[in-house]
Amino acid sequence: MRMQLSATAAAVALALAGAAALAAEELTEQQAVAIAAAQTKSQCSSSTPCNFKSRRQDGKWYVLVQYTRRASAGAPPTPYPGGHTTFVISDAGTIEKTLPGR
Repeated sequence: MRMQLSATAAAVALALAGAAALAAEELTEQQAVAIAAAQTKSQCSSSTPCNFKSRRQDGKWYVLVQYTRRASAGAPPTPYPGGHTTFVISDAGTIEKTLPGR
């Protein structure tokens, strides 16, 4: 009986350690960009595409979304002053800050 309890306790400890390891995994760059893209889908389209630049700093992802607009229907999409937002995203996938352009 004592051996069975030790084996059960060991199995529980291993399961908890595995869960902690999964929770501590870093968010990938692709996942961080996808989170920012989901937040900006109304501003980004095929006619006014957005550009995404990401960097990792202090254990968080900083995803810069550069918006574009067209001067006229036939003109190419171009970025414009203040047309950007930076999302600070944690490894848990939550947006911790939104920094709009000025």
